[in-house]
Amino acid sequence: FDDHDDEKSDPASLVGLHELQRCIVEKFTTFRDAYDAEKLRQMCDKNPESLMNPNGELQQMLRRYENDLQLLIETSCNFDECVKNTVGEVEEIVRAHESRYEDWDLDMIMQWIEKLDNGDFKPYMKQLRDGFEKAGITKGALLPNVDYLALTTECKIDSFPIKKKLEKHFESLKKHATSKLEL
Repeated sequence: FDDHDDEKSDPASLVGLHELQRCIVEKFTTFRDAYDAEKLRQMCDKNPESLMNPNGELQQMLRRYENDLQLLIETSCNFDECVKNTVGEVEEIVRAHESRYEDWDLDMIMQWIEKLDNGDFKPYMKQLRDGFEKAGITKGALLPNVDYLALTTECKIDSFPIKKKLEKHFESLKKHATSKLEL
């Protein structure tokens, strides 16, 4: 398959992987339809040698498929391991960044909140910023003290689950700072 321009500018683009998967599904479907049990029996009835000859065209093709698929599986496993390692490295960097939360300014606080829980808090960003500014919460050192009540009164957030999640995230920052001190 050909690389897309998107992939050249963004090496993490999944466009190529989706295209590869689509191509493999097509190959699988074509192979399955061409070599189902009934068709193989028909081939054997017409020309038994075509199935039984270990050096015949069909047997060679099957061996190529087995070898190619084994390489594809190994490469996919290596790629999967690389992605998992990268996820681990990113998590480690994020933890290190969070351990310095006390130095964050309001913009850094907002960037951090926006990325939490896959963006669940994006709809509340304006309320949070306005509430933090109003309450004077402009430094990360104050975040662990922001509780359910402050999220209700200062930030005007009504959603119970959202407030509880945010409160947990803010409290977790203390743990990151504590674990940094223990190192």
